[in-house]
Formats: sequence, C-alpha cells, structure tokens
Amino acid sequence: MDWDKAKWDKFLDSIANTSELTEPQKEAFIARFKIDNGGKNEAQIADELHIGIETLKKRLAEVYKKFSKDRADLNGPTKGKFEILKGFLEEKYLKSINSGVDSGQTQNAVSETISKTDNLETEDENNVESPISTDNLPQPRNNCFNFGIKDQKYFVGRDAALAELHHLLQERGKVAVCAVSGMGGIGKTELMLQYAKQYQQQYPKGLCWVSAAAQQDIAAQIMTFTQENFSNFQPNPQLPVDSKIRLCWRQWLEQPPDGKMLLMIDDVSDPDYKNKIEPYLPQNLQQIAVLLTTRWKFGSDFGVLPLNVLHPDEALNLLKVRLGEQRINKQLDDAKQLCEWLEYLPLGLELVSHYLEELTEEPTEELSIAETLFELNQLGLKHDALRRENNQPWTFTAERGVAAAFDLSWERLDAPGQHLGLLLSLFAAAEIPWELVEKTEVNYCQNREIPFNRNQLQQSRRSLRRLHLIKDSTNTVSLHQLIRQFFREEMEVYNVN
Repeated sequence: MDWDKAKWDKFLDSIANTSELTEPQKEAFIARFKIDNGGKNEAQIADELHIGIETLKKRLAEVYKKFSKDRADLNGPTKGKFEILKGFLEEKYLKSINSGVDSGQTQNAVSETISKTDNLETEDENNVESPISTDNLPQPRNNCFNFGIKDQKYFVGRDAALAELHHLLQERGKVAVCAVSGMGGIGKTELMLQYAKQYQQQYPKGLCWVSAAAQQDIAAQIMTFTQENFSNFQPNPQLPVDSKIRLCWRQWLEQPPDGKMLLMIDDVSDPDYKNKIEPYLPQNLQQIAVLLTTRWKFGSDFGVLPLNVLHPDEALNLLKVRLGEQRINKQLDDAKQLCEWLEYLPLGLELVSHYLEELTEEPTEELSIAETLFELNQLGLKHDALRRENNQPWTFTAERGVAAAFDLSWERLDAPGQHLGLLLSLFAAAEIPWELVEKTEVNYCQNREIPFNRNQLQQSRRSLRRLHLIKDSTNTVSLHQLIRQFFREEMEVYNVN
C-alpha cells in the first residue's frame, strides 16, 4: 500500500502518546515501525539509535506488552509480533484516514484509539454519535454553561479526544465512569465543558457540574442543583446525606424527558475519592453517565482518557486562530520557538496568546513575539503573560496562571515529594538517569548528616508520577520545561540551596 509518510509518522507519534509509552519505548516503537525502516532488521535499527541490540529488544518487548491488552496474540512467542502489531496499526491508520480525521493533528488520540477493544467482526463503526447542532434546540437543564465556555473555533487540537471521550462514556454501560487525567494546565476542565456543550442533546435529562476541589461539599452541590431545577423537591432533613443524594438521582430519573443525564465532577483527588465522591455516585450508570477530571492516575475501574500536550502543529494553529494567520506567518520562526518554549502546554499557549492580543492596541503596534519570548526567558513564570490575575479577564476556563495551576499539584505533595521535585529541577533539561538522582540524594544526605532512605525516595517518585509532575520510565525521569521553572521558583521561596 502507498502510505503518506508524513501522515504515517504523525500517526505513530499520536499512538505512542495515546498509549503512554515512555520516551525510550516511543523512540524504539517509532524507529521500528516507520516507513523508512521497513526493510531493516533490528540490529540495523539499534545501530541507528546508538543502543545495543538487546536494549532495543527489551524496549520493543515493553511496547508489545503495552499493546497486548488489545491484541492477546502479542502475549505469545516473540516470533511474528512485529507483523501482528504492524497489521493492527495499519488497520487503525486506515480507519482514521477513512473517517476524515488527520491522525497527526493531536498527540492525544485518533478517531479509533488503542484503548478500544479491537473486534472488527462485532464493532459497529457508525455507532459513535457525533455532536448535534444545538443552535435551534432548547438546552437541557444544566449549571455548566455559565462558565464562559470558549467558542468552538478556539478549542484547537482536541476533536479526536472529544470523540473518544464520548465513545468511552457510551460503551462503558454500568461502569460509565471516565477519568480525564493530566497535569495542571493540560486542559482537562475545558475538555469536559466543551464535551458538555457539544454533546448536550445526548443528555436530555440534564447536565450537572460540581467541583471536588478542597472545601467543596459534593453532596451540597448536587442537592442545590436538584432543588434549583425541581422546586418541589424537599427531602426530609433528618435523612442521612447519602439517602438524600439517592433521592436526588431518583428525582432526575423519574422526571421527563426520557434519556440520559451527565454528572461532571471536576478536580477529583485520589485520596478523597473513597470518602468524598464514591458514596454519592448514582448506581444506575446506564441512565446517568459520570465524567471526572483529575490530576491523579486512577485505577482500572475507570475508563481513562489520558490528555497530553498539543502537537506542535496544533499549538502553532492555536496561535494563528487567536492572533491571526498573517501575524503569525510574519513571525513564524519566533512563533514556533514560543510554542517550543511553552512545550505545547494549552494553558501556557492560551495565556500568552491573550497577552499578545490584549497588549496590541493598534495593528501597527503589535507586540513582537520575539520580544515576548526574550522576556519569558528572563522572567519565567513570573512574566505577566503567564499570570492570571482577577482583574485580567483574558481567558475562559483558565482561572489561574501557569504557576497557580501547578501549585495545586504541589500542595498535594508531602515534604519528601516536594524535596524530590526541587532536586530534579537542578538537572539539565533532558532525561535524567534515576541512578544519578539517587547518587545526588546520597550526597545531599551525607553533607547534612541525615540518613538516606531509598524507599522514601521511590515513594516520592511515585507521588510525582501520579500527579503528572514528571515523565517516568524504568531508568529515567524528565520534567516539562514549565514544571522545571515552577520547581526552581519554589526553591527560591523555600531558600533551598
């Protein structure tokens, strides 16, 4: 088959990120399956990667294991695994092309991602519903469309993620609980609200948004939402809280119209889930779908849609949509460098684009991207472009600046976890060998005459990983550029030398 090399390469990159491959796994995966290496053996590919053949085989074995949950025949003998996975990927690629989705537009997903069960004989490819135009339709009962949800044209690079999110919520049936995970600033809340807006007619019974952030009472929010929509709903005040919430769900299910309801719970933390969230979830998940956003990695009970940073092309497109294609094309190299400096983080791109837009009073007085990039290099997260003050109504769901968004995750770390984050920020912007991290920590402990605790260091590593503050592989860790800057600024606050 005559493949479009550029599209295939972008497709492989998309699949690697959707499957959460580590950077070494991703490098081996792309090198093995890209068109240019179709006729090469593993020894030749290992030589090109400047690694040993056994290292390449080990990484590929890890890749096959990642995909084995969807293709059981990848659990068998080593022979033939390359052909099996290659055929599987080709089928996915053809589906994405035939459905009209450019598989390279987003790192996060393609129209049919690897997380779906691959059963071509029983799967109805037309079963996933598309967003319905809501221009001339009444809105279902809701409390989520007063957040200033951005116009759809500004919601760039997440179309495939929206489609996959809808598929996950529909296919899970009685376990239709989907967690949209990712680090601060990745766009979890925006994705959830855009989903509610674009798919609202799929939930005619209503759409309820509640916050699970600190000091927020989930039960009280659900009660308030129900009473605002059904004025005659007055449960006995002497009932236990969980009984009152069950009455809320019954009220929604027994009242017209027919159909489903969507419950959205924003900013769920793993430690609080069992006590603050689970007791109040509806039992009938066939009629009430539940969507969570979280910074934590949840267990296998959840349908999980991991959200990543934008693809470089989509990051640049976001700037073009906000600032105009002509303006970006005139400063194209600087714009690409700006996207790279922000490491394609949606919140960073949104804040900086609004900053450039707001400070341009006249077309002839455009603020230079190069000038802004220079200032960002000097000031880091302290630059006004990355801050979100209460008197700056630049953004929509972005209520915080980049540092404030990261700070929510920082506050959830214990002292050893924070210490490790600060330590990692001292290393260069590259993959950091874990062995080197341990040696550095040993020296730190010796200099301060305190005992070195390897188990505590590993626990801190897991905490940073679960909060998406590091990218982790077997032997290395790495930091997003803006998280590294955040950690370094925290080091100044805590006077850590």
